[in-house]
Amino acid sequence: MIGFKDWLAQEKAKLVSEPDRKRRVEEWVGAVNELFGRIKSWLAEDDVAGALTISAGTFRRSEEGLGEYEAPRMTVSPGARDVLIETGARNAAGGAIDRLGLRAAGRVDMIAAAGGYSLYRIADGAGHAWMLSEKGSFDASRLDRDGFEAALQDLLT
Repeated sequence: MIGFKDWLAQEKAKLVSEPDRKRRVEEWVGAVNELFGRIKSWLAEDDVAGALTISAGTFRRSEEGLGEYEAPRMTVSPGARDVLIETGARNAAGGAIDRLGLRAAGRVDMIAAAGGYSLYRIADGAGHAWMLSEKGSFDASRLDRDGFEAALQDLLT
């Protein structure tokens, strides 16, 4: 066990400069907002009958290395059932993602009474992509419209 003084020095070394922290938060929140925009677009194209209620907002999130920030969230509801889609963590690890040898660069959670899914942001050759994984599963697939809709339908039934 190290002494308190040495521990404090280690903690200080972990701190991120304020400009860097702010840049990382803005980049992460921007990526989540972009994902939410894509999801809203998919849902708008599908929901011609107006069966869904989609509400969006933010919540206060605190994360090591990023501090506190306003994180996006949305709720999708076709009546009495809800699916909450919210920012998980920028500094995330995931069983399925780790098992595939990929490094997560963030996680968004889809949560309902019936279970949940995780959307992992990964770095790929072209920048970043999103992967979809059922909670507790070691399988993941690249997020696309069909996969998202299947996951959402699973959570709503």
